[in-house]
Amino acid sequence: MSKILGELEKYAIVESEHSGRMRIVKLTEDGRILAEKLRELKEVLNRDFVARKKLSIVKRFLENYENKNYSRIERVFVYAPIEFELIKIAEKLKDRDVEAYNFAMELLSKVNVFKAGNYSGHGISK
Repeated sequence: MSKILGELEKYAIVESEHSGRMRIVKLTEDGRILAEKLRELKEVLNRDFVARKKLSIVKRFLENYENKNYSRIERVFVYAPIEFELIKIAEKLKDRDVEAYNFAMELLSKVNVFKAGNYSGHGISK
């Protein structure tokens, strides 16, 4: 453990002092900045990039097909599978990637509007 602490002290990430038989270790200002950056990196790495890619594909599809004049049955066949996939993606993202979850829910609401045949004024925003 002292080799690791020595390396961290060498790079001014931590500083330590002895207090009796104990060694007290504290982050330096740069160490705190580094710790915050590592937390931010962890948040990015926790994102579900596959789900985000799927959402991007759904978004493009909806942008291209939102003004098509499908019959009622065609709308069900076109939008029902997309709705099902968005529900699965949203359930997966709910506690893991809030930003992507919110986007999935926005797309899901658009799909429901399109499925009902109400297109005007419901463009995709992201």
